[in-house]
Amino acid sequence: MSRGKYAARATLRREDTAVRSDIESYQHAVKRLTAENQQLQEGLASQQAISRQEIRVLKAQLDEGLSPELITLRKELERQRERAAQAEASRAETRKKQDRLLAFITKLLHDLTGCTGLEATEATLKALGGAPDGMIADPSTGVSGDPGSVKVATLQRVRGYRSSAKVIEHLNALCESAGQRAPKAKAEARRAQ
Repeated sequence: MSRGKYAARATLRREDTAVRSDIESYQHAVKRLTAENQQLQEGLASQQAISRQEIRVLKAQLDEGLSPELITLRKELERQRERAAQAEASRAETRKKQDRLLAFITKLLHDLTGCTGLEATEATLKALGGAPDGMIADPSTGVSGDPGSVKVATLQRVRGYRSSAKVIEHLNALCESAGQRAPKAKAEARRAQ
């Protein structure tokens, strides 16, 4: 039994030695990797400092290279961009008002004369100088073709986009009457010129 006892102890000593050797090699590897990590962090910090310094130098060179005229032009460009943005906002607001005004006039003409919305829109655009032929003909009005043609007018009338001739006469008379200036307004317009 003593032989088995010594053999078991010797085996345990060998295993213990092997485990201690593995632990020591792992500890050595951890120390080596920690040192490499430290070196890499120091190198990174050094590179960042160099980059920051280069950026400062380049900014200084850029500022020195900018002439007062260029700086003035940059400021003017920014001012013009702001003005353009304001003009675009004003244009959009004016467009909304024009659309509301067109809708109002169209509805008013429709209510006063009994004409269709299409005819009221055409009369309004004609009065404002926006529709030279005085007729809208596109797929949204139920037809496509040459505006002003009898065929287009007939198809639109059949599809409910056109009124009777009597209603159109009333609409035209109303628009013509509205288009004439009152004598007082004419005199004021002459004085303004």
